[in-house]
Amino acid sequence: EARLPLTLCKLFFDPANQQNHDLARAIAWFLSMDVATAPGNWQDVGRECTAAITALKLTNSRFGQLVHWSRYLGFTWAHRLGGQKLALVPDPYHHLYWRLPELFEGKGGKTQSVEQLLARISERIPVLDGGSFRREVENRLYIKTEPQHLSSSLAFALSRLHHEKAIRLSHQADGKAYIFPEGDGSERYSEVTLIGN
Repeated sequence: EARLPLTLCKLFFDPANQQNHDLARAIAWFLSMDVATAPGNWQDVGRECTAAITALKLTNSRFGQLVHWSRYLGFTWAHRLGGQKLALVPDPYHHLYWRLPELFEGKGGKTQSVEQLLARISERIPVLDGGSFRREVENRLYIKTEPQHLSSSLAFALSRLHHEKAIRLSHQADGKAYIFPEGDGSERYSEVTLIGN
C-alpha cells in the first residue's frame, strides 16, 4: 500500500500508456510554477493561465483531478485560504522522499553530483525538471528555463530534504554548480549526499 503511489506513477507516465498522459502534462505544468505564486484553485487558473487552459485542455473537472491525483502521488499539497478555498501548492517533496533509495541506489552516505541526480530525476520522474512531460509542456507554453537553474518547486523540495537531514547539499569549488532559487535569493550546490539508509 505504501508503494502504490510510485506504482501508479509508473503506469501513468509509461510512454505506452497514452490514456493518462493528459494528467502527467497537467502535473508537469503545475510543477513548473513558482511555489509562492502558483494559482491554487480553478478560479485563479482561469484568471491567470489562459494559455495553459487552451494548450493542456484544462477544465474545472480536470483541474479537480489534478488536485486529487497530484496530492496522492506526492507532487503537491493543499491548504485552506482564509479557511475557505482549497489552495494547491506545487511541491514534490513527498514524491522525492519516497524515491530517495532509488535515486541513490539504496546506498546511505553515497554522494553524487547535482547534475547526476537531476539526470536520474528527469529519467525516472518525467514531470520534473528535464523530464519528457516537463519538456513537452515547456515547448507548448513557450516556458523558458535558464541552464543550471532548478525550478522553484524542485529546489524547494530538495532544500526541504536537506533541512530535514534526509540529504546533504553542498558546493565544491571545482564542481558544476546549480542554482536553487530560495525566496528572493538563491543558493548554489554541486553535490548531494544521501544521509542514512
